[in-house]
Amino acid sequence: MDDDNAETRGEQPQEFVAGDLTFYRDFFDSAPDMFASIRAQDAKIKFCNLTLCNRLGWSREQLIGADIYSIYHPDCHAEVKRVFREFVSEGHAESQAMLLLTKDGESIPVSLRVSSEKDASGRVVASRSIWRDITADHELERLKLDLRLQAAQKTESVALLTNSVAHDFNNLLVTIIGNAGLGRRALPSNSPAVKKLTDIEVAAKQAADLTRQLMTYSGTRRGDKSIFDLSDTVAEISQLLEVAIAKKAKLEYELDEQAVPIWGDVTQLRQVIMNLLTNSADAVSRGSGVITVRTGVESVSRNALLATLLGSCLRPGDFGFLEVRDNGIGLTEEQQRRMFDPFFTTKKSGHGLGLAAVLGIVRAHAGTLSVSSQREQGTTIKLFFPLSAQACEARPRRRRAHELDNQHFMVVDDEKLVRAAVRRMLEEKGVVVTECEDGLEAITMFDAIGESVTGVLMDISMPRRDGIAAYQTLRDREPKLPIVLMSGLSSPPADAMNSDPALRFLAKPFEGRTLIDTLVDALAEPSEEG
Repeated sequence: MDDDNAETRGEQPQEFVAGDLTFYRDFFDSAPDMFASIRAQDAKIKFCNLTLCNRLGWSREQLIGADIYSIYHPDCHAEVKRVFREFVSEGHAESQAMLLLTKDGESIPVSLRVSSEKDASGRVVASRSIWRDITADHELERLKLDLRLQAAQKTESVALLTNSVAHDFNNLLVTIIGNAGLGRRALPSNSPAVKKLTDIEVAAKQAADLTRQLMTYSGTRRGDKSIFDLSDTVAEISQLLEVAIAKKAKLEYELDEQAVPIWGDVTQLRQVIMNLLTNSADAVSRGSGVITVRTGVESVSRNALLATLLGSCLRPGDFGFLEVRDNGIGLTEEQQRRMFDPFFTTKKSGHGLGLAAVLGIVRAHAGTLSVSSQREQGTTIKLFFPLSAQACEARPRRRRAHELDNQHFMVVDDEKLVRAAVRRMLEEKGVVVTECEDGLEAITMFDAIGESVTGVLMDISMPRRDGIAAYQTLRDREPKLPIVLMSGLSSPPADAMNSDPALRFLAKPFEGRTLIDTLVDALAEPSEEG
């Protein structure tokens, strides 16, 4: 009771009066942060705690009276001056990244906070500096970076394996699909073998679909690319999105009114949007769930790119973005680490390829993505795509009246079985075919018989000279020569597809009808209507 009365009168309890100086000094010296009082008139250390002494390797006697600049790394002196100017102006200051220098010459990364120490008249006589060791924060950032690099290396390894398998597999499928179709058409319609050959074609096409899914994950699948507005793409499928999601969540749109021009495969981007929204819809509570879809243009710094999953190789600048945000159950740290792994899923009936496909499509479009999620607070996935410098324009329409009969095509591919299957499909339509096994032979052959050649069908991935290099040489020889590049993996350069009206692309595997349609389109002149 007496103690309570003493506190009421403003007096200190007895146990705090006795030895209070020793108590507070011990508390001061054992603090985890480093403290020092620095005289205002000469910037010398007036007093410091043992934590600062122990971390720097100097005794208290050695540090007291030392110039404050002596404990900083020389590279930080400019920052020290800036902090001092701010302290003089504002009475307080701070810095998030500085380096203290130990007696042995090692650096300690620290953050700094400075406040005023005043005398009885209110005059500032010293500054109180508090340094906090942020080595652990740096180690955490380094660990996060290592984990991102490991994830990138893992996906890159899977991509390399997928590419190798897909390249050879698609070449085999060209042979299977092509010859099965030729055999089926050569037989009477009532032949029992027709059904068997049809089943072979169907199974081969299903195998091709599986390969395309794997290539989508690896980021090497290419589709028909054009320039499109990202906001318009979301708006165009909004009705479909409402139907698919309406029973689970409310959809809100924040679409940039200005164009967000992206160069890419609009079909794949629609798939990305649907996959992200389907995942969000599964994560929200029925009836109270809200999913927000945003688009726009954002300036992204180098540091911001490094914090994304695929941004380490991208240049900072303006990017178009697509953001899908929900207020659902969120993801654990383990789920965030594995969410883009193929076949990883938290759904009872999921197959785990949805987000893996998103990652592959973003990679194929030279983009990147970030994920932010907390349990019971929702998830935000933000995709970034390089902006197209060109306006959204459609390719010129073309006439399709050109016949292939008696046309002369060079077929260039390093796989003999592929060349043979393509030859048979073209010769069935009356095309004269000259085979070449690589780009170098194609150039030599064109120099010899070029006057009779009306078009070239050429693979991209070949030894000695690949299809891109051979295309460029042939284009120099004959600027208007119809050329079709084909591949099971890659596509021709985007600038060439935009600027060269005589260039086409054919994805492997393909059936005879697709091959013929592509060659007819390549031979057709641009329509007069434009």
